[in-house]
Amino acid sequence: MAICQCCKNSFTKNQSTRTCSMCAATVHETCGQLADAGAGSPAQFKCLKCTSSTNAPKPLTTEHFQAIMAEFSSLKITVNACEGKITACDAKIETLNQHIASQAVSIANCLRQVVDDKAEVQKILTEIGLQNISPKLTFRFGKANTGPRPLKVIFSSSSDAMEVLKAKSRLTSPQYKSVTMKSDLTPRQVQHLSTLRKELQKRTDEDDIILISTEPTENNASEFCQASIQIVLQQLKLSETLTISREQMQSTIENKAQQKFVDIS
Repeated sequence: MAICQCCKNSFTKNQSTRTCSMCAATVHETCGQLADAGAGSPAQFKCLKCTSSTNAPKPLTTEHFQAIMAEFSSLKITVNACEGKITACDAKIETLNQHIASQAVSIANCLRQVVDDKAEVQKILTEIGLQNISPKLTFRFGKANTGPRPLKVIFSSSSDAMEVLKAKSRLTSPQYKSVTMKSDLTPRQVQHLSTLRKELQKRTDEDDIILISTEPTENNASEFCQASIQIVLQQLKLSETLTISREQMQSTIENKAQQKFVDIS
């Protein structure tokens, strides 16, 4: 059942109802009054809520809508300014996707090349009788598609690498006639090793180092003992020389320190 929006009572058949011209609510005729709308205009019926100053709806203004339209225009300008950047980003993303797709093919080719190189190295090792040695890692120097490139092979230990270098002369198959093998030592490393070999040979020639290649037996026991005694004597002599050198160095340092102390004072 409909009720009056002012007094909240229901309508009866004997009561007259009117519609408020302000809020369009249906109320009792006694719950409203006619209001003067101005010269030349018919009177308007207003409910008690609309006639009171506190409950009357505020007149509509365009200030709020103007603020919204100004903000919308600002957003539209910002969007238009960003469209160029968004288009440039889309173009860069497309270029990157194409680059990634092309690189994926290159990476797949490189992986396949690594597998093929490792298998070929294993064939060469089998050819020279070192099938029990397997390469740990293989990779090529330089850029792809630039002609022949050196292949570096890494083994599990340096002894395996030395065994391969020693056996490279056995690679006599015609299909491997253009294959050469060498150590990957740098020139400075090669020079350092050469210096160490010369020093070892020099010390061996001067009897600083005595190499005993035989095992002691009843027949050579005396010779073995003499060689051992000589080694011990050489070690004692070397130790004595080092002790004297340390004492001389310590004395020199103390003299210099004392001299500096005297100069300062």
